Order: sequence, then C-alpha cells, then structure tokens
Amino acid sequence: MILFFHLAANADVRFGLEHPSKDLQQNTIATFNVLEAMRANSIRRIAFSSTGSVYGETAVIPTPEDAPFPIQTSLYAASKLAGEGLVQAYCEGFGFEGYIFRFVSILGERYTHGHVLDFYRQLLHNRARLTVLGDGTQRKSYLYIQDCISAMLHGILNGTAASAKHRSIVYNLGTNEYCTVKDSISWDLWPPWCRAEA
Repeated sequence: MILFFHLAANADVRFGLEHPSKDLQQNTIATFNVLEAMRANSIRRIAFSSTGSVYGETAVIPTPEDAPFPIQTSLYAASKLAGEGLVQAYCEGFGFEGYIFRFVSILGERYTHGHVLDFYRQLLHNRARLTVLGDGTQRKSYLYIQDCISAMLHGILNGTAASAKHRSIVYNLGTNEYCTVKDSISWDLWPPWCRAEA
C-alpha cells in the first residue's frame, strides 16, 4: 500500500506574527490539500510531520504523547495542531491510516533555520560578537536528521496506526537531553574562530 510522506511546512516560528496567513496557508490548508489529493487518488496512508511546539512551555520533559495541550502561543504550533486534527479526522472518516510525528528541533545536513545556524551566520560576519535573542535560558532539544528518519520508518513499518482505535497514532521524536541557548555557545563543535561570548 502506498504511503504519503507530508513533510512540507513553513517552520519559521520567529516571524509568524509578521505574516499571520503564512502558517495557515502553508501548514493547515496545505495539509487539507494533501489529504484531499490522497482521497482523490485512493492513497490511504500518511506520515505527517508535526512539532513538539504543540506542547508549548510544558513543565514535563520528556513530554508524553498524551500530555494535555496548553494555550497555543505561536501561529506555527497552532497550524500544525490543526493539521494533526485534519489527519486524525480523515483517518476516522475515510479510513486513512495516519502516523503523526511531533519533532523536536532537527539538526543535520541542509539545516535551514534555528539558533545554531543563526549563530554560525552571525559569527561568519563578526567573530567577536554574538547576539542572543531573549535571555539565553531557553531550552532546546535536538535530534539528528538520520535518527529522525530511522525513528519514523520504525514507527511506520510496525503498522501501529492500522490497529489503533481511530486509525491514527502520535509519536514524539526527540531525546531526553536538552541544552540552553547559552550552553550551545560553548559547544566544542564550533571552530575555534567561531567561539564568542554572548
């Protein structure tokens, strides 16, 4: 049976308030369009990339999949949560089989955004100065892209959504570890010329 991987999204959380319709159009409406295209073409299995951001500022880390949702504080997270709801509703209503993956921040080849890349770009321009957004105590958890792909394939190949009560299942993909933004400044992965003080 064919499986559709829906991994596309606008994932730039920081600028969501500058273009409020972008998350709606590129995340929620795009997910609806994917589901409708699947229905029209008799494709019944979907792997959907969501985000751990739907948990907001959770006090429980690692966060279980059945943790209650707080008030949403970003348009990105709200749009992804709406996408999850659409996937689950199509699974229930049209007999789809849905695998929803809530990612922490992903790092690896072709990484396009986030504070690590932002730091790197800043230091390319000025090795002596680094601007940190906020107070630097924000906690971040990362998962290497190849580990993320392996985890997704493991969940899908086990076929757990097919036997789930509502034919959809949610997996949190991450690690038990996290760092603060300030911690990441001193990581040994930075080349010597890149190390700077906030």
